[in-house]
Amino acid sequence: MSYSVAYAVIFLCIVFEANALWCNVTLKFENDGHQKARVDVVIPGMELESDPIFFNQYKDKKHVTVTGENCEKAPWIFTTKQYDPKQEKWIVKKTVKVRYAGNGWVRGVIKDNYDLIFLDRYGVITSS
Repeated sequence: MSYSVAYAVIFLCIVFEANALWCNVTLKFENDGHQKARVDVVIPGMELESDPIFFNQYKDKKHVTVTGENCEKAPWIFTTKQYDPKQEKWIVKKTVKVRYAGNGWVRGVIKDNYDLIFLDRYGVITSS
């Protein structure tokens, strides 16, 4: 009897470890500001950088899906940027670092002051 319990525990540990290293996370963004905005996402654990995500108007919605292994190894880096038409370039406004892992989605909102606030998540664990 004790051998079967030990094997069950080992099996569950292997299954849990295999699942913990895999990510399928959809990042849902919404521009709650009244200006153009941009979000850049870097996931160092996966050596991944997203294409810039542009928001041209109020209530614009965009999403990006991140799939792969090792997403929880290092904090994800989210950078919000403001467009400066005089200099014709994007200026860094805020940076947020958060670890995510799991199979689900996270919703973030970009405010008028370019703060990126994560409001909801489903099936995704987070830590700082």
